[in-house]
Order: sequence, then structure tokens, then C-alpha cells
Amino acid sequence: MHGLIYAGRKLGEDMLATLLFAALLVATDDLRIAVAGGILLGLGQLLFDLWRRRGVNSMQAISLFLVIGFGLAGLIAIQYLSMRLVGRTRRQAATPV
Repeated sequence: MHGLIYAGRKLGEDMLATLLFAALLVATDDLRIAVAGGILLGLGQLLFDLWRRRGVNSMQAISLFLVIGFGLAGLIAIQYLSMRLVGRTRRQAATPV
């Protein structure tokens, strides 16, 4: 049982940026805050490991890159969709009936 707890703790530590991203997204419903929180925590973990002269864990780096990649893709997609929807409603409102 001790090995399972140790493995779960290491996995949670490696995926902490992703877990924080998901928790912030559910709690605040704001993608910008969730992406910023996940990126800051992931970078902080990497810098802390480098400062302690430990090797950078590959799962931790992958988690950070997933938060950066999917978070920025989500921000770009939401920005594009909001521009398309706002532009469509303004054109519809400007059309005389």
C-alpha cells in the first residue's frame, strides 16, 4: 500500500499544473485565469527543480506544455468565435427591416 501512495503522490506532483488548470477552470469559469494559473505553477515547479539541481521530470514538463498548448488554443478559439458572433449580431442589428 505504501508503494501505491508514493506513486500517486508523484503522479499528482507531476500533473499539478494540469490539475490546477482544471480546478481553476471549474471554479472561476474563466479560461484566461485558468491558463495563467496553470502556466505560472508549471513554470514555478520547473524553476524550483532547476534551483534545487534536481533533474526536470519529463511528466512535469509534458504537463506544462499541455497546459500551454491547449490553453492557448482554447483562448484563440474563444477569441475567434466571439469575434464571429459579435460581428454577426452587429450586422444583423444594422440591417433595416
